[in-house]
Amino acid sequence: MSKRISYFGAVMVLILSIVVTACSSGNKTSGASSSNSPESTSSSSSTPSSSEEKVTISYLDNIPSPERTALLKEIIGKFESKYPNIKVEYSSVAFEESYKKLMVMGASQSLPDVFNVDESMLGTMIPTGYLENLQSYVDKWDQKENLIEGVKNWPSKYKGDYYAVPDAFMLQALFIRSDWFKEKSLQPRIDTWDQYFEYGKQLTDAAKGQYGISFRGGPNGIVRYMEYLASLTETPGWFDADGNPITSKPEALEAFKKILRGI
Repeated sequence: MSKRISYFGAVMVLILSIVVTACSSGNKTSGASSSNSPESTSSSSSTPSSSEEKVTISYLDNIPSPERTALLKEIIGKFESKYPNIKVEYSSVAFEESYKKLMVMGASQSLPDVFNVDESMLGTMIPTGYLENLQSYVDKWDQKENLIEGVKNWPSKYKGDYYAVPDAFMLQALFIRSDWFKEKSLQPRIDTWDQYFEYGKQLTDAAKGQYGISFRGGPNGIVRYMEYLASLTETPGWFDADGNPITSKPEALEAFKKILRGI
């Protein structure tokens, strides 16, 4: 039986209830994260009461857009109204620059309290101690049962624990050339990986400079391969239960060759 194509994402819930625990009056090495399939971590200080001094949370967003920034600022405003002793300092950085920037900040112990991470960053940032284990915060969070199943079973858990909590649902999509499909009398939808590769082969005509499959390269292009490998090995994320990357599985090399060739 061929594997069905599946996509990963996260629900639009900026977990500011958890981020409250990240409050600090100074910088820390470990930060809170929020990912492209956005996610969040935190430090261990407690939420201030009305009698305590004001504290500041620094938040760095690495997938800014006019719409997202406006929404985040609206959420931050509501959060600050509910917790008047807490100030959230929002800043942003282009995704292409964010990994290098965060690693430099981590090395200099100046990470923000909360920041976005991509799943591909977790394997580096967790072992270095740049992300704090959020599982205890999630366990006692009074809204955890309201999360959809896709978040409860979030594929980017590391060794079974949350080091990041999704803040958005990001869908992956296949775009097709309907005119090419029509010429080949192919059904204009793709449900399985076997079908994906077979259609790609049928739609390829190198003599015409026509190729049946193309996917994004450059920054984050590797995600297409990771999605295929996760689906192929029936692993719900980038890491297995022991925290090993799925790229270390025996099937990984052949899977890479197959999706790279596209046939």
